[in-house]
Amino acid sequence: MESDIVSGQQSAWVLLKKLGEGDAGEVFLVESLLEKRVAILKRPGKSAFASDVIRQTAQITTEGKLIRALSAMFDTEPDFGLSTPHLLDQSKPGTAFSERMFIIIEQASGFDLSLLARTARMGLFSGSDQLSDLPDERRFLQTLGETQSGKQSGLSTRILLSALNALLDLFIRIHAHPFEIDGIQAHGILWNDVKPEHLYWDPRRSRLTIIDWGNGQFLEIDGATRDRRFTLREDYRQFIDEMGRFLETTAPHLLVDLAWPERSHPDSAGTPAITALHERIQAALQTELSGVSEARRRERDVLRGDTLLTDPLSELEEVHRQIIAYGELPDYAGALRFAMEQSNQLIAQERIGYDRMEAIGDLCEWAIGLPGSNPSALQMIAHLARVAGRSTAPGGDPQRIALREAVSAALEADWPVMLWSLVSALRGAAEPNWWAELLSAIRQQALGSVVEDEVQPLRTARRTLLTLQPMLERMQDQSVRHDSYDRLQSLVRNLREEIIPHWMQIDPPPPFSNLAYQDVDEILPEIGAFLPEARYALDQTLALPRAQVQQVLGEWQRGDFDAAMRGLRQMLLLDPDRKRVLRAEQALHDVSGWLARVQVGPLDGEHYQLFVTDLEFEGRELRNQIGPAAWLDLILEGCRQLRKGVWPPDLFTHMPLLVQEMPWLARFERREKLPSSAFNGSGHLPDGAPMPGSGAGFPAVSGVTRGKLGPEQDLQLLPPLDGWIAEARGSSARVFGGLLRNAQGELCPAAIKLMRMDKIEYAQPLFREEVLVMNALSDVPGVTPLLECGYLKIESDGRLPSERETSIDPTLAGSLIRISPRSGQEFINQLDPRISEGWTPYLAIEQRDHQDNLLALCDAAMTAGTYRPVTELLQISIQICEILAEAHCRNIVYRDHKILHYYWLESMRGVFVIDWNVARLHPEGLSDYEKQMDLVQFGARALHHILTGRTAPGALPLGPTRPEEIEQAAQSYQAQWTYDDQRLPEDLRVILESVLAGEYNNANTLRDALKQSFLQLPDL
Repeated sequence: MESDIVSGQQSAWVLLKKLGEGDAGEVFLVESLLEKRVAILKRPGKSAFASDVIRQTAQITTEGKLIRALSAMFDTEPDFGLSTPHLLDQSKPGTAFSERMFIIIEQASGFDLSLLARTARMGLFSGSDQLSDLPDERRFLQTLGETQSGKQSGLSTRILLSALNALLDLFIRIHAHPFEIDGIQAHGILWNDVKPEHLYWDPRRSRLTIIDWGNGQFLEIDGATRDRRFTLREDYRQFIDEMGRFLETTAPHLLVDLAWPERSHPDSAGTPAITALHERIQAALQTELSGVSEARRRERDVLRGDTLLTDPLSELEEVHRQIIAYGELPDYAGALRFAMEQSNQLIAQERIGYDRMEAIGDLCEWAIGLPGSNPSALQMIAHLARVAGRSTAPGGDPQRIALREAVSAALEADWPVMLWSLVSALRGAAEPNWWAELLSAIRQQALGSVVEDEVQPLRTARRTLLTLQPMLERMQDQSVRHDSYDRLQSLVRNLREEIIPHWMQIDPPPPFSNLAYQDVDEILPEIGAFLPEARYALDQTLALPRAQVQQVLGEWQRGDFDAAMRGLRQMLLLDPDRKRVLRAEQALHDVSGWLARVQVGPLDGEHYQLFVTDLEFEGRELRNQIGPAAWLDLILEGCRQLRKGVWPPDLFTHMPLLVQEMPWLARFERREKLPSSAFNGSGHLPDGAPMPGSGAGFPAVSGVTRGKLGPEQDLQLLPPLDGWIAEARGSSARVFGGLLRNAQGELCPAAIKLMRMDKIEYAQPLFREEVLVMNALSDVPGVTPLLECGYLKIESDGRLPSERETSIDPTLAGSLIRISPRSGQEFINQLDPRISEGWTPYLAIEQRDHQDNLLALCDAAMTAGTYRPVTELLQISIQICEILAEAHCRNIVYRDHKILHYYWLESMRGVFVIDWNVARLHPEGLSDYEKQMDLVQFGARALHHILTGRTAPGALPLGPTRPEEIEQAAQSYQAQWTYDDQRLPEDLRVILESVLAGEYNNANTLRDALKQSFLQLPDL
């Protein structure tokens, strides 16, 4: 082939193989480059004569037009008994009458009649080009090719009659059907190429597909072709000749039964003869279709169990042979369900004492041959059922019960439960001789190629020990006594006496008794010092189990105990020697009761300190058996301090979350209000709350101009934007949605910040400062731009909604004074007089969607403990540092760093900051101390929140913050680490602690440190 790829108008196509070549051109099997769709390509042959190329391209072009016309007709008649392949693509314009011209046609489904006849007569040949890769179609051909005793072998009469009837129906429709082709009216289509090879029978849909319309032509109104060489009668002549010749070799009895007209006789293709033949074909076909219906009814009866049968499997096999003989596919999926349902019924009988395991084995072995089955899984189930059947008599034997439940789980393809049932039954007992083979089969079904039996972690650890021991012996024989010998001796002893024995124990002793592989991880560097390859191998085999442990511990941390228990079953699949998971599951069962006691507290008459001592002991057992969790460690630390005699109210100040876990501690409170009462945010918008839109993105006005407030005016106020969470409401302003008319006259969404007129003395300086600051930062990327500022006055009968209202009067109207951001000084000059005249100052900024707010994206409560990738969090933090560095360079401190003021736009991969009213512009310059305090507040209220999902302990609250509160805030903070924070690299945690401690006074320095941390991430 000159080129392996050709480009069409819709796709590029890879030439797979050449199917044929003739007078009409070449035919290839092709595949679309991206979708991997298999199709047929036709193009001119590589001829040396231009006249041949012109003739073939004209013929191929006509075929494409015919296929399009026929497809359009058949698409309007979906119940018609046949179809033609669709035209999928064609060569690009400019290739007409050249060797580069081609068409791409849909590949016909099913098998051509010649192949079916040959298969029915001589059996299936594996080398056939049309041998299907689909299991059900392959079985159809295999069954069709099997000689049935007592019956004549041959192609299905039903298929032949269906094909003959469909062809005559086709001719009736297309010979007189009007078509409009490229604006030219045609009055019918002549196929002109009747051959069995062009007729494809699809047993899946019981439908005929006709291919190869290369000889087809359009008919004139009188039923003749334009060149007057053929009439519609030509199709009927070929039908009588070609199909009659095919029946002679395939089904000679049909020639007699149908009284087939004499071939080549002038009257055989006439209308009377064809009409009579069509009627005979339809009558014979109805008899066959009745047989199909009866076979399908018998199949349904067997599958539904409507008929009492002594041997339903034999009955079903016989019905399947009948259905295939009629040219259709049996209900293999139903047969497979039937086998599984029968197996489950036998399981139920086994549970009440009947011996059914051998029968289950027989049933599963029968189902192995069904298309769509999982042969290896069924083989394993059959083997296990036979093992169970041979083990003991049915009844209450624990091993047989476990095997039975394992078979039941396997029938549902629940491989983790299957393995768990078997391991639970074998706890404390020697593994039977069939265990290793069965374990390998289970893991192969559950994990496939993800992990192999040969790389079980414990096996790798044992191999490592077997390699290290000879090394130690050689050192001992050579009387080597130095540091390397002592280190190797300690390593071998640790592996031999601690790690490997504890690996398989259900209750290994602390400190390495929980689910993690900490004991193994700690010795990996030592193994690497002596055997780098062994360290790498052990590290690799532990990768998946470690990841599963982290998932389970994450669910444990979030309190999703059911998910954690399911995760334990997956852990056992990945590391089947890790028997401690059995104890961990028991702990997960017990934790709900323990937490209930933690919540309720000591009962009447129960000693308080004995109660907390018992709680602490049981909680530490849970921690030893599963692993740490922030909530668990909080409870344990509270119990420890309570046990030591700390008065409960004294815990509230430095452990405010403890009262949420142990609300009964409130009974010890004197007069202080519990800090926990302040925790309530659900992280969701209230019902009916408006959904903020996106920003307008460009200035609205220039200079100072008058405008109108109201629907379709210069500004229309929409429902509030600051109600999506309680903390979003500001102390100096309300924020509403709005439609603002820009310089092009278009109404664009914007956020409209209105001064609180009941707090003018407090709010006025903040508005003045915000306009000054935003003008100074107008060109800084990431600073949400000020679209305009100005004043509005609502007509006397209008009013703004109250704090509790979530809607606004849509007809609210009034007057505007619109001021360009570049004329911000004019806004400041007019601030006092306009307020005294009853005008309300406003700022219009780009509107942000609260779903992009960092509180919604990063806060652990809002995300239900789901954290964004560390790479993304670092990018966010780095960009904020860049904005702060630019602000500091312009003598501005932001100060109000709560996470609500930051947005992350995924589409732009950019951070945007809002609300600069608490910021301060210092024309005389910034001191290092002012920069340091700005960064400390950034660390406590934003950086800590972004990275960990919560603010630093003692940080200012999330809600409205007044300037004096920021000025009086702490000058340093301490980070609060939890189990979830282990996902953060150590160097990043050090950076955060340094920021909180006030060790940074330069935003660029902090940015560079974060960048270095970003570059060191292992998953970068």
